[in-house]
Amino acid sequence: MLETSRTQPRSISRPLSRLLSGSLGLALALAPAAARADRSYTSETQITHDCDKEGEASINVSGATATFTGTCTKISINGADNQVTIAAVKKLKVNGAKNTVTVTAADEIAATGVGNTITYKKSVSGKKTAVKSPGLDNKITEVK
Repeated sequence: MLETSRTQPRSISRPLSRLLSGSLGLALALAPAAARADRSYTSETQITHDCDKEGEASINVSGATATFTGTCTKISINGADNQVTIAAVKKLKVNGAKNTVTVTAADEIAATGVGNTITYKKSVSGKKTAVKSPGLDNKITEVK
């Protein structure tokens, strides 16, 4: 007959246990700060956003005038009839309708909405800007 032995798990020493629980607490405390980096504008009609302080933003309102300074990671425009000026953005998504967006630099532009006008000058990374427009009647133009 084959005998197997079971070993009891070794307990973690008290100082190590405190260190791990403290690290977990610190990670949990910092998590909400990271989540707040994504800013959603839902009622403002005059928007000024510093992308160097908050890298991601979305406009979920119509009829706004928005200015984005610095370099954003991602901007989503979900409203309609907005006038948006962007210094630099890595990923731009325009889901709304009849927005006018002027971008100095963008790596990716996607227009899934209807009747949007988007102009851009260059990319952020120096590579060619990737442009997708599966929406209807969107105009995306590179200007010199």
